[in-house]
Amino acid sequence: MLDEVRAILSDPGVLGEAAWNIDGAAELQSLGLNSMQLVQILVDIEELFGVEIPDELLAAGTFRTIESIVAAVKSAQSS
Repeated sequence: MLDEVRAILSDPGVLGEAAWNIDGAAELQSLGLNSMQLVQILVDIEELFGVEIPDELLAAGTFRTIESIVAAVKSAQSS
């Protein structure tokens, strides 16, 4: 699932090819992500994994790292 999230982040409008080299625990906002990019990531994740991220997980911490995104997807899949 980490690679699927990296694929979303590797979109040229997000982080580009550099996303493939990001550690799963790296702070994504420190890499220059803005709020519009985070919304696009959310939409892409929900489409790719066929889940809806619940409102209570729509917080900055959910999208802090690749690992936190994966945890949110797993949580959404199990509900």
